[in-house]
Amino acid sequence: MQNKIENTLSSLDKIQPARTQPFFYTRLMARLNNSQQKSWERFSAFITKPSIAFSGILLIIIMNIMAAYLNTPAISEQSEAVITDEYTQVATNFYDFENVKP
Repeated sequence: MQNKIENTLSSLDKIQPARTQPFFYTRLMARLNNSQQKSWERFSAFITKPSIAFSGILLIIIMNIMAAYLNTPAISEQSEAVITDEYTQVATNFYDFENVKP
C-alpha cells in the first residue's frame, strides 16, 4: 500500500503546466465581450429568426383581415335607398342647366 502511495506522489513530480494554443486568451476575451451584447442586439437577433418573423407577419395579416371584416357594415335596403337618393340628387343638380333665352 505504501508503495502505491509513493508511486502516486512521484507521478506528481513529472507534471508540466498545460500549454494553450496561440491567441487563446485573445479569443477567450473576444468571446466574453461578445456574450455581453446590448439588449437591442439580442432583440434583433430574436426577431430575425425565420420562425418568429413568419409568425409575426402571419399575425399582422390575420389582424388586418379581421379588422377589414369587422369594420364593414352590412348595408340594409333602407340605407341603400338613401344612398341612391343622395346620389341621384347630386347627379341631377350637376346636369341642370338654365335655359337662357337670347
